[in-house]
Amino acid sequence: MVRSFAGLAGLMPVGSIAAGSLMAVTLFGTSSCGKGEETQANALPLSIDGEASYARNCSVCHGATGRGDGPAAHYLDPRPRDFGRGSFRLVSTKNQVPTEDDIARTIRLGIPGTGMPPWSHLSDEEQKNLTQHVLKLRKDEIIRASVASGKSQADAEARARKLMTPGEVINPPPMPANISMEDAKKVFVETCAKCHGDDGTGKNDPSWRTEEGFPIKSRNFVRGVFKGGRDSIELYRRTAAGMPGTPMPAFGALEPDYIWKMVKYIESLSDPKAQERAWVKPVTISVKKVAALPKDANDAGWQGAPAVSIAVFPLWANDDAVDAVAVRALYDSSRIGFLLEWNDASEDATGATVSAFPDAAAVQFSADMNPPFFGMGDPDRPVHLWHWKAVWEADRKAFSDVVAKSPPGISQYWVEGKGWVEKPSDANEKFHTAVGANNPLSMRGRGGRAEELNVAQFGSLTTAPADQQGVEASGGWSNGTWKLMLHHPLAAGHAGESDLEPGEQESVTFAIWNGKIGDRNGQKSVSVWHTLKLEP
Repeated sequence: MVRSFAGLAGLMPVGSIAAGSLMAVTLFGTSSCGKGEETQANALPLSIDGEASYARNCSVCHGATGRGDGPAAHYLDPRPRDFGRGSFRLVSTKNQVPTEDDIARTIRLGIPGTGMPPWSHLSDEEQKNLTQHVLKLRKDEIIRASVASGKSQADAEARARKLMTPGEVINPPPMPANISMEDAKKVFVETCAKCHGDDGTGKNDPSWRTEEGFPIKSRNFVRGVFKGGRDSIELYRRTAAGMPGTPMPAFGALEPDYIWKMVKYIESLSDPKAQERAWVKPVTISVKKVAALPKDANDAGWQGAPAVSIAVFPLWANDDAVDAVAVRALYDSSRIGFLLEWNDASEDATGATVSAFPDAAAVQFSADMNPPFFGMGDPDRPVHLWHWKAVWEADRKAFSDVVAKSPPGISQYWVEGKGWVEKPSDANEKFHTAVGANNPLSMRGRGGRAEELNVAQFGSLTTAPADQQGVEASGGWSNGTWKLMLHHPLAAGHAGESDLEPGEQESVTFAIWNGKIGDRNGQKSVSVWHTLKLEP
């Protein structure tokens, strides 16, 4: 049987569409062939046409016809691109019409800091076919709109050819070697500061909107994560061509030396390593065997496992979103263990009010060679995940809910003229309907600090039965860093799993929630599929 740990869900109750499913995509096919003979039927053909690839990989966010209206679209910020409008943000031409290379580059590398992941794991042929299909969707919309306005089919096709013909590619001369930082800053203040601020941290003008009508902020250059990359030539092109469909204008009419001064100062505002960390790349996590797993997150035994840095990207753009998690993994004769570490400026471990969201983390696995939709899996391949919340960690010390936050509101009620009056002794249970229904999220006596969940598609997320809860967790926050230890048996706990065995590989992804910035459900930072390999 297949251990179906796939589909980092939006983690919403049954019956709701899991927000972030929402992971901007349907498939991350890093090859995980641990149980290949059992999962070969799920493998994609080596060659796949663009339309089929688009339907499988892109339509969940961009929609079947490319209008940016897929089922996951309204859970993402920025929203998925509407290909029909033709305002592709990352272009290299003077007329702002993308070349095939522009589209292909975005597909291959993704867009750092957004929900658009890289698709470099697809074959070169499939990436090319996918690029051509995206451009076809743009062409189809131009023709459809033109015919609807009264033009003939021939005229509509001619209009499409005209609107889709890329102009001259922007290939500037080399950056002058003698640009002084003083001159560079002066040009930046004169030209860029109005929107990006004198310090380059960006602004949030309520009047700014994308072409589609959505709010947009200016780039925070100090953070150092650029959608098209930090290479000097890419920054020059972003400046010269602008970003079509946004308030960012084109400065191509300016002299190259003037633009290079802007670029030089922008580069000086951030650490190049920030961009490098933001590029999402699949890695292999090797799991060594030890005599016994470390007992807690601070156990020195974890030093025997190399830390692998996993890039995570926010599905809801925020400069304070978690962007990386360090992962260590070990296993012994009966269990596998993970240590997750990530930076978080504040410890958020309460959920007692409607505006309080706890920090959290989740891990998912898949034994499929080509994992299913990593947002929520699919009906043919239900998925399984582990989910830890800081509030559940805090509950082990003292249960925190509205009783602790606002005591009179639960134990007493207000009567005009009498003040606070005690409720009948049996009132609590009558009014605590979630407790009465045994909702695991409302029980004071939680069995653990993490839980396992099953899901087969949007809206089907379900907490696994109590006798199938095998994950154990222990976490702590100190000096701006969370450390979370997770243990789980290697042996299958129920029919939906299979044993984890030495020498085999599985796919794994991670998700991190920063409660301080409002992360919850599908609003979080997620990774792509990575490979987990148990060493013999």
